[in-house]
Amino acid sequence: VGIHTLRELGGTIKARNGGNKTQAVVLHLIKRLPKLPKGSGYHVYLDNLFVSTRFIQYARFQGVAITRTCRTTSRVIKELLDLQKSDKKDVIPWGETHSRYTPNGEVCHVGWKDQAFVLIMSSFISGDERVLRLRKRPKETSSKAKTVRKPFGNQAIKVLLIPVIADGYNYHMGAVNEFDHLTAQNAGLRHVERGGHQVLEHWLLRTVLINCYLLALCSDVPEPRQVSFRSQQDFRRQLISTLITKGRDSEICPKRRISQISQEAKVPI
Repeated sequence: VGIHTLRELGGTIKARNGGNKTQAVVLHLIKRLPKLPKGSGYHVYLDNLFVSTRFIQYARFQGVAITRTCRTTSRVIKELLDLQKSDKKDVIPWGETHSRYTPNGEVCHVGWKDQAFVLIMSSFISGDERVLRLRKRPKETSSKAKTVRKPFGNQAIKVLLIPVIADGYNYHMGAVNEFDHLTAQNAGLRHVERGGHQVLEHWLLRTVLINCYLLALCSDVPEPRQVSFRSQQDFRRQLISTLITKGRDSEICPKRRISQISQEAKVPI
């Protein structure tokens, strides 16, 4: 409600409609992000929203890079569509990658054979770059077991080359779900009295605790560390015990002082 649907995202003048309304909401949310210093920008990995060439081109014009899988109806280059159709017979070997750019070179279309032939679009990452990743061998009951299990041989896990565009998408597109997962591990639920300020305050506290855990987990402090933890719960236990110890050793008295009550004060009956 109240979001203008851009004609650049599709639609026709004859039908008097704009483009994709869901994509317009995404662009509206992206515009509300804090402005970054000159020379830097955002790279958005979308989840539960299939992209189109028009959408990625317009977002690039706004200074935002987007990466996401797409449908066959999203103006994908015909050569990749033909390869996906042929993969129904499971004839494409695992790991085969095909990348093509749009005529203006703004959007990279990538087709990669994983357990199926996946179509991906990006305005930032090239489809030719690859990275090593530890992969698990799919089950024999997999729909593409004939070609997918072949690179693994007798090994249950193996380090294989996969496209950087697919690797980035796999590890970044679920950030919201990852936050929900970290929150659910130790929600710290408590009784909330009337009023919304306590809910907001508690949500901010949980957000700060999770961010502290992620910063400690991803920091490049050389080993061995003075503080080591195995999980988020372990990190919070150590944090709480350290704060209690620091408060106990503090010179400032934590007890609340009760002021003297005036003898002349009248007590209401």
